[in-house]
Amino acid sequence: MITLTGSFVGANLLVLYVSVGVDWVSRTYSQQWVQIGIRVVAAWIGAISVLMTAFAFAGS
Repeated sequence: MITLTGSFVGANLLVLYVSVGVDWVSRTYSQQWVQIGIRVVAAWIGAISVLMTAFAFAGS
């Protein structure tokens, strides 16, 4: 139970750090291409997550 809780805390901290980093980049570099780049990276991460979920369900 302790390791599972630690995994959840670690995952939440990762989300927090990434969101703070993206916010900092958005505020520091206000060019349009930076915003587009952030959206493209977010879309790729979402697509990879969906693909990995599909592979996980297909394997079982």
